[in-house]
Amino acid sequence: MTLALRWRSPYFPPISLINPFSFTGPLVVYLGMKDVLRKIKEAEQSAEKRLTSAQTESSKIVADARREASALVTGATEDSVTNTQKTLDAARTKAGKEADSVQKDGASIVEKIQSSASSRKEKAVKNLLGAVTSQ
Repeated sequence: MTLALRWRSPYFPPISLINPFSFTGPLVVYLGMKDVLRKIKEAEQSAEKRLTSAQTESSKIVADARREASALVTGATEDSVTNTQKTLDAARTKAGKEADSVQKDGASIVEKIQSSASSRKEKAVKNLLGAVTSQ
């Protein structure tokens, strides 16, 4: 069906709007000025509705994207904190092992010094008594 809109004016040549995709033959509809203005207004309202719908959809898409980005940042932050905590725990464990090793080494050195001192104690007491009695 072909739709042709023709408006006749005494001052302007006729205007025709024809649909080139016709399957049954041309259909000519004559519209008055009120009808043409009404059709224009309807087209404008339809375009405005589509624009509003597109803006709403755009806002939803942006909000969803922000929500996803926020979730990604939160997840990355939590992963970072977890990894940092694991690294700190590993470092504490290693430092604790090293401290235990140093403490054991120090304890064995102190023990050697004490045993050496106890074996020399008698000799030191004899020397001290000998020095005091000879005066």
